Amino acid sequence: MKHEQKLAYNRPARYSHSETLPMSPRPAFSPKKLPRQSRSTATFEAIVDAAAHILREGGYEALTTNRVAERAGVSVGSLYQYFPNKEAILAELSRRHVVELERGMTEVLSRADGMSLVEIVAALIEDNARAHSYDPALHKVLFEEAPGLGPHEGHGPHDWRDGFAQRAVDIVVTLLERHRTEITVTDLPLAALVVAQSVEAVIHGAAMRGDPRLVTGEITAHATRLVVAYLTSPSVEALPVKRRRDQRRAVGV
Repeated sequence: MKHEQKLAYNRPARYSHSETLPMSPRPAFSPKKLPRQSRSTATFEAIVDAAAHILREGGYEALTTNRVAERAGVSVGSLYQYFPNKEAILAELSRRHVVELERGMTEVLSRADGMSLVEIVAALIEDNARAHSYDPALHKVLFEEAPGLGPHEGHGPHDWRDGFAQRAVDIVVTLLERHRTEITVTDLPLAALVVAQSVEAVIHGAAMRGDPRLVTGEITAHATRLVVAYLTSPSVEALPVKRRRDQRRAVGV
């Protein structure tokens, strides 16, 4: 499903894929079943690939189950064996993007020995940018044009997006622990949450805008500076009481 595509400017994104989106009136967002044999796997993948192609070429409004089935070379009945509606196909495409994000974070973790704090932060942000730049036309449709899908259970008792968000924080905590003495933030899990969500917001937003600086590396470089400064700057608690009071007055607190 990899395609090299030129980024183009578009309106800002409505949602990030790590958020729980507004509930849709249609309840079924997961595949009815997963393929277990090579032939059924080929059918499943053909359906997903066909939907991705239609979304890239025509946007969300062009996506119908009939068009997907025709493009995939299968009957509509065969499509419905795996997906109850087009929203379930959208959810599967979204899930795959999140899986790629997590794969990248896990890969950074696997090679983190000997890396400095700056190198770890840069690697996480650069890999996030790579995942977001990988198929920008499809990414835009999935996370900007398509309506909110609401909670969907995937193949377990919980929404897979919640699971990903927690695992992302856990990976960041593990990486930051390697440089605990350099980090001034006292609550490391909270710091990991702030880092993960801040990076996601910056990179996802740039991808949705089609900002070319995401490809050139300018945005990732600035995001790295932002995160490292947050992690290593003197904490508010360490500042003299009078200085903290003056800062709060300056912002009207």
